[in-house]
Amino acid sequence: MKYSADKQKENGQNPSIARQMLNKVPEITMFFWIIKILTTTVGETSADFLNDNLGLGTIGTSPIFLITILGLVMYLTKTKIDSPSIVEG
Repeated sequence: MKYSADKQKENGQNPSIARQMLNKVPEITMFFWIIKILTTTVGETSADFLNDNLGLGTIGTSPIFLITILGLVMYLTKTKIDSPSIVEG
């Protein structure tokens, strides 16, 4: 995946150091939006299921999702699975 600063170098332009440091976000692709829509939908559906079908309400559903998110963040931080080399392929 090419970054804008890398593209400028290929075109013979010399981007500033600040621009190179700030521009490390890959271009957003259609794949990103597909994942975003699917994960948002699954999250909302799961919350609705816990809230309505299991009768936990907002008071019961919120802590479950908070613990789940914090647990995943701690796991990913500890295992370093979210390293750029894995994400960028």
